[in-house]
Amino acid sequence: MGECMKNGARGYIFSADIILAVIIFVLLFGAMQYSLTEPTASGVEVLQLRQILDDVLSLLDRDGTLQTFNTSTIATVIDDALPINYDHKAVLQKWTLSGSAFTLSETKEFGNTAEDLTEKEFVKGRRIFTKLSATGIDSYYNLEYWAWIK
Repeated sequence: MGECMKNGARGYIFSADIILAVIIFVLLFGAMQYSLTEPTASGVEVLQLRQILDDVLSLLDRDGTLQTFNTSTIATVIDDALPINYDHKAVLQKWTLSGSAFTLSETKEFGNTAEDLTEKEFVKGRRIFTKLSATGIDSYYNLEYWAWIK
């Protein structure tokens, strides 16, 4: 009977050893998966990023920089305003009055235009602004932008 107790005790210890090894493996595997995934922005970070971009574009609109259609200046100001761990790209379209209708006269892209956003969480926005002349609205601009965590 003593030998039967020894074998039974070994069975429990062996089972406990396997369970402990499985728990450690699951924890390590979960930690590896978590560390290998790309960072995502929290809701507050997304709202903050949208607010930063809206504020910067409002200032650029107010001081007339957007209406110059100078994408290098616009990109520099946006780059300086964004936190260091964010990136952006944008498309700026100029629509000019031709007769009684507006026609697309020019399109420029700037920022990190090569970035593929299909697998990324990003913020997207649009800003439409006008350029006035002595006779009224001369042209209007459509600026679409995307921003994301690098």
